[in-house]
Formats: sequence, C-alpha cells, structure tokens
Amino acid sequence: MSGEAEGMGYNRRVFTGRTIYGWAAGLLSLAILLISTRGAELAGRLWANNGWLALNETLSPRAIAPAAPALLTAEQVMRRAVALAGDDRSAWRGLGLALAWQGRTDEAILALQTAGSVSDEYLFLGDHYWQRERPQRALEWYERAAEAQPERAMTWYSIGQAQAALDRPAEALAAYQKALALDPAAAEIYFAIGELLSGQGQYGEADEWYRQALERRPDNLGWWLARANAARAAGDLGLAIEWYQAVIARLPDSARAYYELAQAERLNGDQSAAIAAIERALALGQPVPYGYYLRAGEIYEWAGLHQPALQAYQSALALRPQSQRARQSVERLLENERSDSEGK
Repeated sequence: MSGEAEGMGYNRRVFTGRTIYGWAAGLLSLAILLISTRGAELAGRLWANNGWLALNETLSPRAIAPAAPALLTAEQVMRRAVALAGDDRSAWRGLGLALAWQGRTDEAILALQTAGSVSDEYLFLGDHYWQRERPQRALEWYERAAEAQPERAMTWYSIGQAQAALDRPAEALAAYQKALALDPAAAEIYFAIGELLSGQGQYGEADEWYRQALERRPDNLGWWLARANAARAAGDLGLAIEWYQAVIARLPDSARAYYELAQAERLNGDQSAAIAAIERALALGQPVPYGYYLRAGEIYEWAGLHQPALQAYQSALALRPQSQRARQSVERLLENERSDSEGK
C-alpha cells in the first residue's frame, strides 16, 4: 500500500477518543445525580461516559482486534445509558461501535442511525479495519459510508484503496475516478491511480498519472521515488537513475533513494555505481533493514565480491532467520567456497 495519502483531508483519520470519567468517580457521581430533578437524563450521560471508558480499551492503535470482554462490557453499559437517556447521541454512537466490533452489523447500523452522522461513523469503522490490514471488512463499511453520503470524495478514495488491496483493479479504478470527479484537485487520487496502473504493468499510463500528481505536489519525494521505480520497471533506466539522483540531491540522507538507485545501476550494468549506492544505503539505513542487506549481497555477488556478499547475506539471515532466499544464498556461497578450496 505504498504512497500513503497525506494532507488534503485524505490522511488516515485517527480516532481521538473522548474525555471520560473513571469508574470510581463515575459511580459516586451517579449516586448524586440520581436524586436530582434530571436524574435519569444525567445518569444516562454518566453511564455513557463509563461506557466510553470500556470501549476505549478496545480502540488502542496497538490492539490488533478489539477485546471481547471489554466490548461486551461497553455494550452493556451503553444499553443502560440509552435506556436512561434515549436522546444521548454519544451513548447511541458508543453502542453502535461496540456492536459493530462484535460483528453484529444490523444492530450496529440501527444504533448508529439513531446517533446520526452515520457516514462519519462508517468511515471510522472502515479505517479501523483498514489500519489492521483487513481490507474486506474495511470495504464493507466504506461502501456503507458511500451509500449514506455518496458526494464525499474521501469515501470513494478509501473504497479504491480497499479494492486495490483486494486485487480488484477495475473496481479500484472506478472508485478512484468517482473520487476524482468529486475532488479534481486532490493530488493523492492521481498518485493512487498511478500506483494502481503501475502495479498492473501499465507503466506508460501510470507515468502520466504520476506526473499530474507531482504537478500538484512537487515536493513529495516519496512520489518521485515511486515514479522512478515505475520507470525502472519499464526498462527506462536512464530516466529512473535521473529521478533517483534528483531525489538524492534534495534529500542526500535518504537511504531508500540510494537503495533504489543501487538496483537501477545494477540493471544498467554499472558495478561501481551500484556498489557505491548500496553501500551508501547501508551507511544511512540505521538500523539497516533486511532488504538492504539482501540487495547488497546480490550486488556484491554480481560484481564477483563473494566475501562481502556472504557477509551481507548472513546479516540478512540474522535479521530474518526464516528467509529461504537469504539462507539459500548463504549456503550457495559457502558451497562455492568449499568447492574452490577442494579444487586447489
């Protein structure tokens, strides 16, 4: 999912939660509020605050999936809140989210419709699943958001991203085009279409979309790298190298730019330039990623530098012991060393 959108309202929405009371303070306040003239309404709001306390336990970005006990607690507390204060939108919203994360979609939709602003809630639920790499579930909620409010470009953009992640390029392109019709100034949509077409091997068409994205956001160096990668994949190595070097001129400490440049130089047959680029990537990429060591090993081996290649492959294997590619490379070079020794 490269080229993550930023700015222009297309950045991934982050749930900020709500200011809530603790359980102890909540229960103490509840006893006081129950004797007031507006006891039921105020008590309902307090129950809703306590429900958000339970619900927020499930919403941490660190959590891969909501915790079932916390969800059940949140649902029970929110049901108590709406029973006491049926017009409290916060309580209905919390109840809807708790039900949605339990997979009780129909009940969740009914609660969220009672709360109002269903399009925002559906988008939030879609983003929750998207951030946890569950694109099918994300898509279901994004599509509900589009049905509720079809004129929002952000919704169609999100649908396009989910469809692309599900390897449905035609559906993704259709969604992106709807988003673009609603917001033709959004650079992220142009870039997303470029990425989609590049992934399908349509590099010429993709480059036109990259160009239009960069016209609107010329300082996005990550997009320049994506455009250069597409040119490299298309076999236009001279242009790809030119664009990599342009990024490096603007961002000389970019390990990723040197990493990508090294591959282009290798494909271009320039050993010294490829080695210089990958060594610069290794120097800048602290901590060094697995892929950098693997590419270094491949370049060293291609250049006939077997000892540096072996060391690079071993470093890659140390970072990812399950990698068959790194393991086979290490074994191959060790076997070559043994064969060379026996032949002497």
